[in-house]
Amino acid sequence: MGGFFFRDTADGFEAGIGGKVLIEQRPGIPFLSAGRGTGNFEMYRGNFRITETIDEAIEPLECSVIAALGDSARLLFSRGGAPSVEATLRGEDGRL
Repeated sequence: MGGFFFRDTADGFEAGIGGKVLIEQRPGIPFLSAGRGTGNFEMYRGNFRITETIDEAIEPLECSVIAALGDSARLLFSRGGAPSVEATLRGEDGRL
């Protein structure tokens, strides 16, 4: 099994293990998305039913690569130039 890979593409990125793409970011296919919604939690005799309704989808965040070295990549997700979320992807022992 091959190791971790990260490819910065013209319109996003892809990352994976062993030559198989597990995570990607492209226009129309955001890696990270958010929204506002309403959760519904029901319990009957210790069994739970959890559902949600998305009331408002928030526009996908822009992604930029901070660094991509060896077995890891650091990404910055932002909206309108204001940093929102920083994520690190790392391959270790055949896992992402």
